[in-house]
Amino acid sequence: MGVSDKVWFRLVCPKCGASETLSALDYGSTWSGPSWGDLSDAERFDLDVTKTRGEPDVAGARCKVCGIAAAVESQYGFKCPEGW
Repeated sequence: MGVSDKVWFRLVCPKCGASETLSALDYGSTWSGPSWGDLSDAERFDLDVTKTRGEPDVAGARCKVCGIAAAVESQYGFKCPEGW
């Protein structure tokens, strides 16, 4: 069993501009289905993470400095999206 997918999340505070990129790996296979790992820890944001069938999703994020809700983007792929 190897890595079959990766999800990336980009968090950006609209007030102070703080940004952070997080990721999680899927160690699943075509035989046993997905087996998602945990999302990497955030340093600049407090996260509200949900899991659907084991896959992590950032339902919300709040900047630790400003207390403002962050903009959250997500994308799948093995490489970090360009510009993130």
